[in-house]
Amino acid sequence: MPLARSHILPEAIDRLMRERPNVLVRVVDGPYRDLLHGLRNGEIDMLIGALRDPAPIDDVEQIALFDDRLAIVARTGHPLFARKKIGEADLMAYPWVVSPPGAPTRDYFESMFPPAVRRKLPGLIETSSLIVVRGALLRSDRLTLISQHQIVTEQSLGLLAPLPVPTPGSARSIGLTIRRGWRPTATHELLMRHIRAACAELDGAAARAGRGAAA
Repeated sequence: MPLARSHILPEAIDRLMRERPNVLVRVVDGPYRDLLHGLRNGEIDMLIGALRDPAPIDDVEQIALFDDRLAIVARTGHPLFARKKIGEADLMAYPWVVSPPGAPTRDYFESMFPPAVRRKLPGLIETSSLIVVRGALLRSDRLTLISQHQIVTEQSLGLLAPLPVPTPGSARSIGLTIRRGWRPTATHELLMRHIRAACAELDGAAARAGRGAAA
């Protein structure tokens, strides 16, 4: 869940550790299916990231924190920023960095292009690492489909920017997934409070970046 890894959790955990410096926080990364299995078996306390609609199974509860929308992103100075109108053929002309199969972002990417068109795209890079995405975009004319919240820092530094291409139907909720009936400890409650605060700040920063790009 790249958005949580790169922005939300580091901020929330830092705030938690300031108040409770002796607490141990373990962050587990992996495919959603594996994380959900760990959650349901009590090995993981909570998941954070894109919520599934509908919920994947009845014994978990999803808590929405903010709404997100995908954007097609490139480095500033990318040739497509010079075009007045960007069509499918323009997007097909450049290589892409995409999420692995099974990720909601990958599903949306595949919905953008019919299978026959996808087979003609230049070589894809598949990764869930924001570091790899960032590096690939900055070093080339590659494109990616990503949450605009994930590039708040890069956009503020003038490194990456969303292309003026609509992404209808890409809205999704970001939030927490917990076991139904789970009773959090006081430390869990504190971490969840800091996660909510970090989400609110990130959402505000993304809105300001969007207004700045439109100005």
